[in-house]
Amino acid sequence: MFIINEEKLTQVEDKEEETKQPGYSRNDFGWESLASVEESRQNQLISEVYSIMNTGDDEKLEFIKREWDSLSEEGIDAALETRFTQAIHRYETRQERLEEAQSIKHELIEKADKVKDSTDWNKTSTYLQELQNEWKEAGFAGQDIDQDLWEKFRAINDHFFDKRSKHYEQLTEDRKDTRALKEQLIVEAETLKDSTDWKKTSTDMRNLMTRWKQAGFAGREFEDELWERFNTARQYFYQQQRVFFDEMRETQGEARKAKEAIITRAEALVQSFHDATQRSEMEAMFEEWKKAGHSGREFEEKLWNQFRAIQDDFYDRFKKREQSRREATIADAENQIEDLDARISALESINDKIEAKLSSLEGQLASNDSDAIREEVAALKQTLADNNQKLDEYTQEYNKLDSQLNRF
Repeated sequence: MFIINEEKLTQVEDKEEETKQPGYSRNDFGWESLASVEESRQNQLISEVYSIMNTGDDEKLEFIKREWDSLSEEGIDAALETRFTQAIHRYETRQERLEEAQSIKHELIEKADKVKDSTDWNKTSTYLQELQNEWKEAGFAGQDIDQDLWEKFRAINDHFFDKRSKHYEQLTEDRKDTRALKEQLIVEAETLKDSTDWKKTSTDMRNLMTRWKQAGFAGREFEDELWERFNTARQYFYQQQRVFFDEMRETQGEARKAKEAIITRAEALVQSFHDATQRSEMEAMFEEWKKAGHSGREFEEKLWNQFRAIQDDFYDRFKKREQSRREATIADAENQIEDLDARISALESINDKIEAKLSSLEGQLASNDSDAIREEVAALKQTLADNNQKLDEYTQEYNKLDSQLNRF
């Protein structure tokens, strides 16, 4: 059943009284002049603006504006124009408030609808009551629309509170008396007292206490004895919980100190970074960090952010150093390749000359079998062989360096 009495929503804005008849000129001819008729109609248009304040009839408003403009073509009384402008302003301001209220109430309907089937009775009941208070504070949402929104919101609330009522009625039927109920709560508390699921069990214990209070009085003969058993189980759990968290805080304090020490060492490593610094030094600190354990919700994220920033700085320096070494290696390889290329070219040029010389000397031997020529030919061939061997060595070294460059 819905738990608040929603008062009938009424119009918040006071309408201006627009019933004054237009005045006549000092000369009364018995017939209204055209200006008097127009002024009367303008007063009616002002009244019509106020009449649609709660309807949000924008089409009607545009029609009124057009008719007003048509009546104003021949000029219009400044006071009437001011009243009309004020009426339009109040309409627009009113519509903004109505639209805001509609938006709020649609959102409240959505929020209520999400929890209407919840079985967390106490929490959801409080939540819906808060939504109901917000509903009242949202204000009027417009003629017809407000009532329609209210019916939807109330139906959702009724759905939940009817389910809650049936739930508690069923509890009452299932438990014959308060004593039996409290005996059951004692059993549940004793079952939970050795639990180490601290967060969930704390919530369960609080829920048990709430149910105990709601159970009522079990009678003077039994109440004190039942409470003693119930509370003993609760206090046993809470004592174990206190011991656990005291030890955990101590452990976390040690972890915090260890991680602060690691941060100090890591900062020193970054500040003293040099050519011999190895990444394994930072990796070893990271392994220590993981083994140090959790330092507590208050410190863990802050400490980790500090250490992570130092790591990033270290690896950035390491990367730049390796890049510099790589570039130096590439430059050295390119210089060696350039030198080898020059040597190969020079030897090939020398070999070309030797081969030309050999060809000439071998031609001379055909007509002059001279020992001197033979010795010179033999010497040139040996030089050519030595040069070719050297060319092979240069070529192998060249290919090795070129392959190395390709890997980079």
